[in-house]
Amino acid sequence: RWETFGEARFDGGGLVIASTGGAVTPVEAADFTFEAAGGQSAGAIGAVYGIVFGYQNEQDTMMVLINGNGYVEVVAADGKEWMAWQQWPNILLGNEANRLRVDVSGGEGLIRINDEVLLRLPVGEGKVGVMARGLEAGQEVRFGWAKLWGK
Repeated sequence: RWETFGEARFDGGGLVIASTGGAVTPVEAADFTFEAAGGQSAGAIGAVYGIVFGYQNEQDTMMVLINGNGYVEVVAADGKEWMAWQQWPNILLGNEANRLRVDVSGGEGLIRINDEVLLRLPVGEGKVGVMARGLEAGQEVRFGWAKLWGK
């Protein structure tokens, strides 16, 4: 039961996002894990992409965002910032696919990128999903898979 927003579309190889968009799905359990793999598939490297959780709408969500230049940020759509935009050594560069994951238990989320722990933060109720934002014309991001399971 995925719902897309912005310039996102499903094709035979996953979810493709051109410009800005994403897809979210409801979470049935209070404690859950959500993991997705994606990478930039077209355009100059630098598009921002990642996972969203606690999603109510595009203006009320939390995001872990990365890019193919090795940068990460953890923010809420309202501007609250848990981690400012900075380099992180465990992000695969260029067009390589990265895996982003949140394990939620007792209202706290453990964030991982490519199996390496990034940080812990409080997580509210809401949908989970993926999103991307192109910064230049022609940038595109493809998510090949996403998994959600309750505990």
